[in-house]
Amino acid sequence: MLVILLKFLFVPRKAALVLLLCLSAASPHPATADSSSPLFDHQLIIIGETHLHAESMQWFLSAISSYVQNGQCLHVALEIDSSQQAALQAAVSGKASIAAVQINPFINSPSYRRLLAGLTNLVKGRHCLQVHAVDMPQSAHAKREQWMADRLAGIEGGAPIVALLGNLHALKKVAWLPGSQAEPFLAERLQTRGMDLFSVIQSWPAGECRERLPSLVAADRPKAGEALRHILAPVTANPPANPYAAIDAALVWECP
Repeated sequence: MLVILLKFLFVPRKAALVLLLCLSAASPHPATADSSSPLFDHQLIIIGETHLHAESMQWFLSAISSYVQNGQCLHVALEIDSSQQAALQAAVSGKASIAAVQINPFINSPSYRRLLAGLTNLVKGRHCLQVHAVDMPQSAHAKREQWMADRLAGIEGGAPIVALLGNLHALKKVAWLPGSQAEPFLAERLQTRGMDLFSVIQSWPAGECRERLPSLVAADRPKAGEALRHILAPVTANPPANPYAAIDAALVWECP
């Protein structure tokens, strides 16, 4: 451990942030982002995900719980239509049922509902937590990435914002192939606005096992590079020469 800490003193700042977070992954327990983690030293933390993984919901809720239960304030942004903000607010404040919140079918699942229940329990426990629906309603006539960027940039209060969104939204820079007419994803738009942004993607390597454990690895590590290439493949783009241009870290879920 002493050797690891000494090495920590001589690595670049971004790599140092992730190395500190990775120390918890040396044990058989899932990597956590607790109240002392530098992850929450940023204005906005985007946690990308591949939808419908229950473990991802559990990890996200655990990170939030640890932070706010230490007396810290936090904004949580979710990929729920912003038209559902009133219903979401009523649900997490205990004034309405969580079932009343309409969630897009591509993310709706029992585990996502359990995430909302967990956030509700934290709010009921008088922890300093606000929950925001930031996705674009289907009835809106706008660009989705811009809509979400406007909603996130408009959150006020000074506390960190942690957003659970699809992996592509977490990309800070994409090296599009020649001839592509694609537009910047959410994280790139927010970084252009000058927001202090920390971006994490999640990766689920192939394989079958009863339990997967996550490790948070720096953007320039091979596992993070593999995760980034996998995410970019469907959108015909190449990983940037500097991986930190796209992400800060990857949460990799592997069989023990």
